[in-house]
Amino acid sequence: NADNLAIGIFGLEDGIPYWVTSDIAEVDIDGDLIETTIANINHDVFSSFTVHENRVLSSCQDINQNCLLIIEDRSAQGRGFIAPQLLEGLVGHWNFDEGAGMTVADLSGTGNDGTLYRLQEDDWVTNSTGSAIDYDGDKGYVNVLHDESLMFDGPFSVSLWVKLTTDPLSYKNGQPNWVPQFVSKSSWGADFRVRFWTGGKIAFATYGLSNSSLTTKNQVLFQDKYVHVVAVWDGVSKLIYIDGEENARFDGVTGQLAHLDHNLGIGANRFGSESFLGLIDNVRIYNRALTPQEVGLLYDIEFVE
Repeated sequence: NADNLAIGIFGLEDGIPYWVTSDIAEVDIDGDLIETTIANINHDVFSSFTVHENRVLSSCQDINQNCLLIIEDRSAQGRGFIAPQLLEGLVGHWNFDEGAGMTVADLSGTGNDGTLYRLQEDDWVTNSTGSAIDYDGDKGYVNVLHDESLMFDGPFSVSLWVKLTTDPLSYKNGQPNWVPQFVSKSSWGADFRVRFWTGGKIAFATYGLSNSSLTTKNQVLFQDKYVHVVAVWDGVSKLIYIDGEENARFDGVTGQLAHLDHNLGIGANRFGSESFLGLIDNVRIYNRALTPQEVGLLYDIEFVE
């Protein structure tokens, strides 16, 4: 219902949002499709926006323009923050805002929906942005079936929010598994995984590349605190960003990821082993390398507590 939809455009200057406009010249609804033409703006920068199921399909003429599209469904009293450039190359996006049920929808448009395995209805919890899964460390995970869109011969990025519900320094084998997986496409030496590492660190493992595992420089995980993690392979370097800032980097990496037709696990590997104890939210996977500016923008618009 167009009467329940409010749309505005923000610009970003040095990371600080400012209004460009809040006026809407036209809202046309054709089935599920909402087309909006924004009035009173610089059309050298902005064009019309097409919004489908809260996703921007076409937006800034300049894909590198730092702009935010704010979508507010007044009937549901909800608000979504969308940066158009952060949709480019998105092949998996699970925001866990279902809050119930046994399925986690993939919002990227590639159809990589996930299914809860060894998890229950009461494992859903609420947070400041909606909801998340509270993993119990007992082989529960979200299972995403294998798809070629999640196999990468070149650069890729993984983004997620994670919160431990126990002291990271007390992790040891079986209590729960001391190297639990956050996001894992890996098994038997193929593909990739982002996981916990001893001492409250995070590891980014890639199999087939000359650098198989990169870990953060210091402890970045603490009990009962959300942390934003982005792991990037840009074709030359492997990087880990924590809360929008680069933490670890390894340059001169060569090779290509090894592949096997394995499912993707969120919260454990595809067997349910190396399972995680804590919360995971807003997982994204890209078939390209996110830039430092995009990582910072993701941290700002997805901030959760």
